[in-house]
Amino acid sequence: MLNAHGTEINFTAATALMDKELREEIQCRLGPCSDEDFFFAYAAAHYETFGEVFEFAKKFHIPIDSSAHVRKGLCLCIAPEFSGRDGAI
Repeated sequence: MLNAHGTEINFTAATALMDKELREEIQCRLGPCSDEDFFFAYAAAHYETFGEVFEFAKKFHIPIDSSAHVRKGLCLCIAPEFSGRDGAI
């Protein structure tokens, strides 16, 4: 799907980074809806709640690789375009 800037995003990765309580509040408020409707409602609520743009709603967000390693609930991802030739940072 695309965010408001036309940047392609991975909805599954975006939901993984959403604030749990806010995400559940949006789910209860909207009920069944499209991924796009949910994403835009969450992004607006995130900005209102935290005073900052949700990472996946930005024009240039940090890509999340679906094969990323997860440790202690944190997604540790390095996109190839941000690393050196050999994959090192």
